[in-house]
Amino acid sequence: MGKAARVACIFTPYLLSVASLVCIILVGLGSTKKGALDGLFFARLDLRDITTDSFGKAQELYPLTKGLQQADAAGNVHDYYTIGLWNYCYGDYLNGNYRTTECTARKTKFWFNPVEVWDLDGTDDNLLPSSLKKGLDSYSKAAGWLFIAYVVAFCATVAELVIGISAIFSRWGSLATTICSGVSSLFIVAATASATALYGVLIAGVNTGLKPYNIKAAYGRNMLITTWLATVFSLAASLFWLFSVCCCSGRSPYSHDNKKNKRVVVEKTPYTYERVGSPYRGSATTPAHGAAAPTTRDMAYEPFRHEQHA
Repeated sequence: MGKAARVACIFTPYLLSVASLVCIILVGLGSTKKGALDGLFFARLDLRDITTDSFGKAQELYPLTKGLQQADAAGNVHDYYTIGLWNYCYGDYLNGNYRTTECTARKTKFWFNPVEVWDLDGTDDNLLPSSLKKGLDSYSKAAGWLFIAYVVAFCATVAELVIGISAIFSRWGSLATTICSGVSSLFIVAATASATALYGVLIAGVNTGLKPYNIKAAYGRNMLITTWLATVFSLAASLFWLFSVCCCSGRSPYSHDNKKNKRVVVEKTPYTYERVGSPYRGSATTPAHGAAAPTTRDMAYEPFRHEQHA
């Protein structure tokens, strides 16, 4: 009965940990391959309505305008770009749908650099609009940390599931699993919060700095939902793992460690009469041959009865 209760106690956090791991894996697979995971990306840059003419644009944007004109003429600019954790994908907008053409090779600590992606030869990135330049600087510096945070969260969650099996048998196993779960939760919370903030800065920079060219950017809704679900599942799992340390020990009440439960203690009923030895007569022994047997009155000594005198 104890083991069954223990298994039931850790089933919930174990299931939550599995759900968190699945979400983290989906985050890592987003925008790595065209197909079923096309909808998983942190941000999308939309260039369907790009305008590269210099009419109405500020003089300081002329170098960027010229670079975009050359890139567009060379076919280096596509209708849209989706940014993931490892790489980016690009494609065309056809018949009201985004159709991915290709995804780049995966790279650790990846960050999306539009100057490099659009092959803006001769365009100094210092001449980018200040809002975009500021967003790109923050994004590029934190991209490495973001990647590491997701990797650590993934590894800690895997360790949590492996060690979690031992939690069925003891609270020490639950304690070790709780520690792993705490590390996983810490890094997935940090990664999710960082991704939300960093891509928000990047999107704001694109929408502000590249607005004269009709280039727009937006969050990847599905990716944000997935990473926040991973966070919620991980936090809930940590809470339940901690609960399993304190409750549901899994020890059977009939185990050898609890021998007292095996003993049957027979207590005397209170206020019952019990025969005691008498200091006023000898011990009740079998009389010798020829001696008179003691009477019933002599045998039933009452300790509170006064001695009768002849």
